[in-house]
Amino acid sequence: MYKGLVTSGCSFSLYDVGIMIINHGWPYFLQQKLLSDGVLSEDFSSFHRGLGGNGNMLIARNTMEAISRLLDKGIKGEDILCVVEWSGINRHQFFIDNTMYISSATNETFQYDTGVTFENGKDIPYTSYEDLAKQKRNGYYLVNQPSDWVEEVSHDAHPIDRSYYRYFQSHTNDVIESLWHWTTLQNYCEVNNIKPYYTFMYEHDKEMLLDDDLGDTWAWKYLRDNIITDNVLTSITKYLEEDSHKNLFMPDGHPNKRGHKVFSDYVKKSLTSI
Repeated sequence: MYKGLVTSGCSFSLYDVGIMIINHGWPYFLQQKLLSDGVLSEDFSSFHRGLGGNGNMLIARNTMEAISRLLDKGIKGEDILCVVEWSGINRHQFFIDNTMYISSATNETFQYDTGVTFENGKDIPYTSYEDLAKQKRNGYYLVNQPSDWVEEVSHDAHPIDRSYYRYFQSHTNDVIESLWHWTTLQNYCEVNNIKPYYTFMYEHDKEMLLDDDLGDTWAWKYLRDNIITDNVLTSITKYLEEDSHKNLFMPDGHPNKRGHKVFSDYVKKSLTSI
């Protein structure tokens, strides 16, 4: 029986109908199922760290932060269940000391450490980006363009995004960075006697990390060879697309409330069978 639960991810871990509704996402439904089945103790503690647009660096970081909070409460690592939803490997976040300069140049909002979260199934009062911007002068800037981004379609992108994808982005770097964040979280969990489970937003991101051959690249070989894959689940989109149920997605491609419930059933069954 687990005494702690940590989940994390991007917008695919939330039900978004204009505002993020935490209690309709698969992490919340999973928590309720585990509790009712006696997998979670009645005096459990839990954290969900999810935010739309999250890249894998922040997902790893926020997961470790949530785990550390449970450890600080005196919960042993072997009593903590952790389920992570990795995001797109082409999402990168950079910490900016002075967001006011960047915001004035790009009219872009920033992501902050608080994110969207719940503790023990209860929503934490959500503070808008705009309110946070008035309180803080630093945060994470997100560049999020498709890996096949080309110059011809860049005219609507922000200057920072254009510069990054024009001069710095590469598929090799996308893969290595995500594997690095995965390895960092994996090692953190191993040191604390926690076995994490992983799912993905899209199956192709999972395939690029686990199946792509980057050739004679030492960093990729080392990281890929040390990733533990026996606790990797099917991606959210692949599972819901293959499920016999219908109408599991919203028009924008995110899971709807029913989709989140269906996926939480799959995760729960997977956790009890692995």
